[in-house]
Amino acid sequence: YRPKGVAVAPDGDVWIGDSRIGVIQVFRATGECLGVLRDGRGQPLRFETPSGLAFDAGGDLYVAELGAERVVRVRIR
Repeated sequence: YRPKGVAVAPDGDVWIGDSRIGVIQVFRATGECLGVLRDGRGQPLRFETPSGLAFDAGGDLYVAELGAERVVRVRIR
């Protein structure tokens, strides 16, 4: 609904933070939607206004949450 943050993973997938519904959506470089980032139970991970995304050299995702005034590291494996 309201894309704010965008990051490209080492494998080329595109990760987009949706600040309206508070999730991270994942797409292939071709535009194919792969779904949303989920927790260990398969539930969508929720963030408070995810506004900035970045990957580190090890492939972990950092999410800047504007609403929570914090940065969260998410291990992507």
